[in-house]
Amino acid sequence: MWLLSKFIFKRDKVGNLFWILGIVLLNVAVAAAFNEMFSTPEELMGMIQTLDNPAMVAMLGPLYGHTIAAVFAQNMLVFVAIAVGIMNIFLVSRHTRADEEDGRLEVLRSLPISRTTILKSVYVNVALLNVVIALLTGIGLAIVGIEAGGHGTGLNDINGAFLFGAILGATGLIFAAATALFVQLSANNKTVLGYSFIFLGIVYMLRAMGDMNAEILSLISPLGLIFRTEVFVRNNWLPVIIIIIISIIIACIAIILNNNRDLGAGFIAEKPGRAHGGKLLKNPFGLAVKLTKGSVIGWAITLFILGASYGSIFGDIDSFVASNEMFSQIFYGVDPGELAIAFVSFIVVMMAAVVAVPVVQIILRLKTEEKKNRLEHLYSRGTSRTVMMFIHMKIAAVVAALLLFLLGFGMYVASYAVMDEALNFSTMITSVMVYLPTLWIFLGVAMLCVGLSPKLTNLAWGYLGYSFVISYFGQILDVPEWLMYTTPLGFVPNYPMEEINFIALIMLVAISVVLAVIGTVSYRKRDIIG
Repeated sequence: MWLLSKFIFKRDKVGNLFWILGIVLLNVAVAAAFNEMFSTPEELMGMIQTLDNPAMVAMLGPLYGHTIAAVFAQNMLVFVAIAVGIMNIFLVSRHTRADEEDGRLEVLRSLPISRTTILKSVYVNVALLNVVIALLTGIGLAIVGIEAGGHGTGLNDINGAFLFGAILGATGLIFAAATALFVQLSANNKTVLGYSFIFLGIVYMLRAMGDMNAEILSLISPLGLIFRTEVFVRNNWLPVIIIIIISIIIACIAIILNNNRDLGAGFIAEKPGRAHGGKLLKNPFGLAVKLTKGSVIGWAITLFILGASYGSIFGDIDSFVASNEMFSQIFYGVDPGELAIAFVSFIVVMMAAVVAVPVVQIILRLKTEEKKNRLEHLYSRGTSRTVMMFIHMKIAAVVAALLLFLLGFGMYVASYAVMDEALNFSTMITSVMVYLPTLWIFLGVAMLCVGLSPKLTNLAWGYLGYSFVISYFGQILDVPEWLMYTTPLGFVPNYPMEEINFIALIMLVAISVVLAVIGTVSYRKRDIIG
């Protein structure tokens, strides 16, 4: 088991290093920035009043203290915990069900090892990774707190710093265990990821509803339990211990099930397919649509709900902005009647990076199909690589427009329900759709990576993640202005606060076309790798 664990560690060492650095440095950088942001009690109280808004409680979680550290924990905890959860979902599914589909585990199982050795080795690696993230996060926050000591921030609480890290590690363990359980239930990796992300969405929604008016729902959600630690306030370690115990129980169940199932099978029987394919399967375009349909529908529902959750804030937008020093400066001089729509432009710059995720996924499906040797059949029957790349590009471009529209429509519907005077529909939709060229840039980057080499596709995710961090935390961390222009999101005007710069948008479209063309030409010329 230990030899196999070492092999898995070497296989993932580069990716794990990026995960560790990204999560730890983000927490430390934001913690340091929070110490600088609230230099007076009045500024801190303004933020506290903002976070007491019911919509913010549903989105971020409850606030348990009136220190900078407590505010930092509420702002960061749920989002970073979700990021750690996603990391564990991908790691476990990759080394279990994905490798099982690709036939790698069959080779390993032919060696003199037990049925559960592989799963146990995966547990060892993810546990080690989560412990490292927990310890380094705790050390980093403790150092930041020592530098800020004496200012009443609460960040100099070493116990709280390590508890914050332990929360992230425990959250990672429970999502790793849940994914391992879904691996035993399902017979393919796509379904495993679907179950895992549905589980993530459910526990987030339970937490949101529980923190609003039914605490029992939060107590049965791992993302709700982590707030009951009251980190940097009471520093209650019991919820972390409970989460770890539950993780161990789920992991043990997964091991037992793994020991009693056939290789390549799952305990939930797959439904038999149709005897004859539908009309969509008669051509490559229909096949691509069929394969992406389920994912797109899931993202459409998610983004509409996410837009509605932001739109619910607009009923109290005046006090929301007035009570926050940062927002007051950002929206200084904005007409009160235009405050809500200006807030939309502020939100969408961050949400555009989220919408880009399914867009990039659609393009990178070509890499997945190539890796699984499924494209060879299509190419041997006269379908050209250029056509396949163009098909996926067309689907991704349309999906980008659809998901942006649903995000804006969700905000409009919710704002219409809570505001006395409804926002202008066309202005709101325009403020969202203006970011469409940026999504096409991410689409072009993904096509370029696929075209050059399947090994470069992680660069597409890396650039998207970098753009999200810069757009979401740029103002909090007070990054240099030029850094904002290293991502396409920095070139889009904050409409309607600013006039639409059609030249900039046309240039973004032109760059996306160039990237797409280079990617397509490169894809046509390179070898297909099985």
